[in-house]
Amino acid sequence: MSHGMQNLIPFDVIPKERHIELSSRGGIKSGETRRRKAAQREALEEMWERAMLAKGFIDDIEAFRRWKKARGKHGRTTRN
Repeated sequence: MSHGMQNLIPFDVIPKERHIELSSRGGIKSGETRRRKAAQREALEEMWERAMLAKGFIDDIEAFRRWKKARGKHGRTTRN
């Protein structure tokens, strides 16, 4: 058995109350991580936009944001 695996207990072996508690804690941590990553992503995008504006690559930041939003999540143009 590899190191760290000896403490793992399958959910079908532990009591139901403990399973619910662990699942709840995992969901809470997952939400915290998702929000933290979203905040980091937003801050990084803001810094990138400001750098592009300062270097003269972007003239109108609002037009750039509209263009970026129209591209969609994965960089493809959205269709209406």
